[in-house]
Amino acid sequence: MTILAKDLLNPIAASELAELTVAPGIFRLPGGTIVRSEVNGETVFFTVAARRDLIQNKYHANGVFYEQEELEILRRAFPPGGIYIDIGANVGNHALFVAKFLRPSEVVVVEPNPVAYKVLVSNVLLNHVDDVVDMTWLGYGIAEAAVDTFGLDFHMSNVGAGRLVEGAGDISVVPADDVIGDRAASFIKIDVEGMEMHVLRSLKETVKRCKPRMLIEVDRENREAFEAWVSEHGYTAYSRRKKYNPNRNFLLIHEEDQTWGSWTC
Repeated sequence: MTILAKDLLNPIAASELAELTVAPGIFRLPGGTIVRSEVNGETVFFTVAARRDLIQNKYHANGVFYEQEELEILRRAFPPGGIYIDIGANVGNHALFVAKFLRPSEVVVVEPNPVAYKVLVSNVLLNHVDDVVDMTWLGYGIAEAAVDTFGLDFHMSNVGAGRLVEGAGDISVVPADDVIGDRAASFIKIDVEGMEMHVLRSLKETVKRCKPRMLIEVDRENREAFEAWVSEHGYTAYSRRKKYNPNRNFLLIHEEDQTWGSWTC
């Protein structure tokens, strides 16, 4: 990891920072790179620890957020002051955008992969949004029942594409309802590489109570089950094709969401 959390608590002196500078806004550390950028008039720091990773190398290393179109959907659909739940938060791209620019009351991040969530922690601390981001559930995955027998299958070229494999390790998974508790969840992002139906089914009480808006990536193999779930739970799904794979992102709006207008993806 580029920076350990404990190291971030001790500010780097200006003289030390100058020695670490390799280009304007880019600072090299023993474990990786910190990129300083200006986004929407705000200073944003990105941690780049895995140079082969798609998101870190192609986007964050160049000072930009990944999935700009999806972030625009978030900007339009997220209610200011709401609670944002990020299931499959990866290195924190979407969670950081919400925390920095959309005025949430709370951001809750869930990510089982330590290679990803260590970068997420660095990004949260560097950007001083740790007062709004709850990182309690880093190291956990989501499933319909709580067990601790999952492993991870992933490649460093695409850290966020890792899949949980049942019976292959000691990673704990819990129902999403347990993570959310009694929070009034406003918006849930789900990007879990094929386990989206497990997540949706574990949101039973939250959906009944909050009817949150959702942005979800759906694998082709899960489309039929997903469409049945959407119909059964009173949601409308607005589709958007992913750029880098054949899966689709869907914005879900509940039929009882009275504050929602028309939408075009």
